[in-house]
Amino acid sequence: MVCKVCPTTAVVALRSVRMHRLYKRRTVAMLRVFAHDPRRTTSAGSTAMVRECRPFSRTKYWAVEYSA
Repeated sequence: MVCKVCPTTAVVALRSVRMHRLYKRRTVAMLRVFAHDPRRTTSAGSTAMVRECRPFSRTKYWAVEYSA
């Protein structure tokens, strides 16, 4: 899930689903990261692939990954 903040910044929600080892129930953890989007192709509500990269600013350590 993507939310646009600035023209080249996208806030991406990363979801991870884990199984509880004792109760065998799924738990969902959400992490919001700021990702660099130089092509400005993402829009609010879309799905995007991100990768870890060098720091672009104080909070941006991720970049939107484009398919070839």
